[in-house]
This record gives sequence, C-alpha cells and structure tokens, in this order.
Amino acid sequence: MKVKNRNIQSTPSRVHSISYMLSGIFDPEKHALLYQMLNKNGSSGDQKNAVELGGYGCICATHKSYGSSRMEGLGDYANKNLDVHWVIVDIDKIPGSEKVTNRQYDRLVNKMICDLDPRVKINRESNSDSLVYQVDQKTKKPLTPEEIHDYIDQLFGDGKKKTPLPPHTRQQEIIRERADFRNKHKDAKLIINYETAHTRFGKDKLNYHGLDPTTQIVVDFSGYFATWQIEEELNPDVDHWVSTRNKSYDDITKDIKYGLLKGKRIWLALSTYNDDTSERLKILKLFKNTNLAIIVDEPDYQQWRQIDFFKQVLKYVIN
Repeated sequence: MKVKNRNIQSTPSRVHSISYMLSGIFDPEKHALLYQMLNKNGSSGDQKNAVELGGYGCICATHKSYGSSRMEGLGDYANKNLDVHWVIVDIDKIPGSEKVTNRQYDRLVNKMICDLDPRVKINRESNSDSLVYQVDQKTKKPLTPEEIHDYIDQLFGDGKKKTPLPPHTRQQEIIRERADFRNKHKDAKLIINYETAHTRFGKDKLNYHGLDPTTQIVVDFSGYFATWQIEEELNPDVDHWVSTRNKSYDDITKDIKYGLLKGKRIWLALSTYNDDTSERLKILKLFKNTNLAIIVDEPDYQQWRQIDFFKQVLKYVIN
C-alpha cells in the first residue's frame, strides 16, 4: 500500500517469533512491531484496534498519522517515494521491554544494535531513531534497511530471508565436475581449482554452490565491492558471513565465534588490498588443519603479482 509518499511492504521482512510464524496473527501483547525506511528504525502497534488491524495494518495506520514533521532529518527524501519494511520480534527478547507502556520498542532495539556494534551510532543531530555507521571521526554512513535487518538477525536469531537462487545449467555442470574431482582425490590435503569464468558468468554462485558440503571455513579474497555478490547467495540456515572491512582483529574473532556457536559455516571476507603483513591475515592462523576453502574471487593481473601475500596466506593455514 502507498501511504503518502511511502510504499509499505505487505509482508514482514523478518519474523523473530515462533508464535507469529505458527499463527500468522499479530498480538500486541506478545509481538514488537518495528519498521525500517532509509536509516530509520521506528515502531508501531499501539493502536487500540491493533489486533484487528494486524501488523501490516498497524504500520499503515502509523504512517497515515505521521505528518511531514516525522520526516525531519531526511532532507530531500521527505518528498520522495520511500520503501517501508517491517519486522516482528517477540517482546520478551527485548531487554527493558517490561517498562514500555506505549508499545514503542525501537529505542530499546536501537540501543541493542549500538551495544552489539559500537560503530553504529544514533544520529541525534537530526532524528533520534536514525542509525549511522561511524566510518571514522569525520565520516558517518547512514545504515540501509537491509543493514538494520542484518543487525536484527544477529540480535534475535535467523529470520525469514531470501532463498538463494540455483545456478543455471552450465554452472551446474561445473559444480558436478568439481564434485567428481574431489571424489577422485579424497586423500588430497590441498586441492587448487583454477577457473577462468568471468564474474558476469556467475562465479559468486559457483563459489557457493560448488563447495564441498563438509567445508567448515571459507575465506573469500575479493575486492570489497564484489563481496556483496557472494553474500547474497548464502543460505542463512547454513552460512555466517563475516565482514572484515574497518574491523579490528577482536571484532572479527567475536563475529567468527558468534557464527561457530550457531553451528554455521564461516565465510570470511578478506580484501586482497591487504598486504602480507596485515593484522587481518593473522586471523587465518585460527583455521590451521581445519576443512578450509580459499576463494580468490577476482584473480586479475594485479593479484597474481602479489606472490608474497598468497605465500603468507598458505603459511598461516597449512603446516
């Protein structure tokens, strides 16, 4: 439904509630209702007829009642069409929720996000419930709804996510070729698979679907802007993506530990723009003698000149 200049999604982007998933009924006594647009994480569900309206109806009613003043801090976007997503979470998963009397849980969840990742800040200069990523002292990057959803997933468990698309026919043939080769060399301690398929051919899908299913750790070496292609293909029930950009060694190890405790396969994204003395590379020492796959996602001319870099990578993961 379009409400003023906001296109409101008809179904939730995330559901972190067993009772809602089983019944499909929004219960304001049990369920917190959050909505996301641009870098704003708001809340709804305090209507007197909330049960009759349902989650979607409550979100629509909330935005019908918001005037232009609620768009403060959005600048030019205040008059542009905006996509509004929404999320349902069990109230009892939100610390401090028992003190809330107006069913507005966004500030509590925003605080949880900031506590989870201290680099996320609440942009109080313009709007008390907009979230930004503190790149450095001078630079703040507004979060997207998708990034807010990722934090919500980390806080409350795995919600409903997009099902990865299967690769097309030629990719499936290559995947079978990989499997056949592995089966013929089961005793091998190191297998190097060299491919010349261009990124547009779908290497991201190949690298995901063509893995040995028993692989525990995947290290993806790529240029930063290509990593989203791989991340989008992952299965949230099996895989946990670990970004390393602008993160410390401790941040990375904590994220890895989080994924391992969930029983997920770890995908570690490392930029090939690091040099062979980079602190981030030392994280690979954790995975010596594990079932590890290393993907060089963009093996262009520049990367093949980084001999010392890849020697160090192998040194860290192979005795």
